[in-house]
Amino acid sequence: MSLCGTESPLRLESLLKRNSEMRRQLANESNSLCTQMTASRLVMYWLFVQVLELRHIDDLDSPAVQKVLKQAESRYQAASRTYQTAVRSDALLANLK
Repeated sequence: MSLCGTESPLRLESLLKRNSEMRRQLANESNSLCTQMTASRLVMYWLFVQVLELRHIDDLDSPAVQKVLKQAESRYQAASRTYQTAVRSDALLANLK
């Protein structure tokens, strides 16, 4: 968790708890493993974008920072599309049963 820039055990625990809560909101045990995994990936990339923005808040206009943020946001958007596809697949499979 050094990526998050925190050495505080309390902050780290809070971050992990929030991460778990967000994953549970997106997918629970009744969802397929694929949907659960894509939800985890989506939350991870969302958090990654937030951390990058906070770490570089003073130089957001820098071309290098812009490039890194754009790449991270692209990954987040790809994870979002994959998650949406997994949710639709779960719904289709539920209708077949």
